[in-house]
Amino acid sequence: GQGMNLEDLNAQVDLLVNNVTFNSYNYENISVNGKIESQIFEGKIASEDPNIYFNIDGKANLNDTFPSAQVLGEINNLDLYALHLLPYPLKAQMKLDADIKGYKVDDILGYASIKDIVLENDSLKWKADSIDFKAQILDNQQRQLLLSSPIINASLTGKFNTTELPVVFTKFGDQYFPFSTFIGGTEVDDAVSPAQTDSIKSDYIKVEIGIKDPTDLAHLFQIDLRKLDTASLSFT
Repeated sequence: GQGMNLEDLNAQVDLLVNNVTFNSYNYENISVNGKIESQIFEGKIASEDPNIYFNIDGKANLNDTFPSAQVLGEINNLDLYALHLLPYPLKAQMKLDADIKGYKVDDILGYASIKDIVLENDSLKWKADSIDFKAQILDNQQRQLLLSSPIINASLTGKFNTTELPVVFTKFGDQYFPFSTFIGGTEVDDAVSPAQTDSIKSDYIKVEIGIKDPTDLAHLFQIDLRKLDTASLSFT
């Protein structure tokens, strides 16, 4: 390769990890192959470990003010129990497709899609065609986040910072139920600075959420959910 810093770096990357241990699991046969040139990386990361078998092609461009990344790949097998990531059996398969641009979470634009999803254990299987996320700026300069899935569909439109959304929703919910106390906090304002609180109060958000019965999926994650009827929520 050539270059001593990221701006000048021009190199071929060929990396093979035979063994690496994380969380008491020994990962095997992970490879990274690609090229770095003019602050652009394009290549592939793959794993032939039987408990995390995948192939992912990607491109990352660090040239712009807003860095971008494109990902296209397939996870053939992800055994979360064998990897010690869950205390109960659960395997997953899916395809990935994403095109994201942004320097910070609040700047992110683009889309991410998870397709042909299969989650299963020894007795249950859950399938979904896709889970899709999109972040965009509308003609009126308002920000819009869209989520589409078999379990929940959501639309958030307005002027807001993405990183402040958990606080915004908790403050809204506290008008009807003490969510902040229920999740282990006290007053929401105690968790943020006065300046951040003023910013949250000035945010404008139009929210539309539709929830479908997630009982089958909840059982895969060993959540004892008997029944949740379809519900919708809309507020500004």
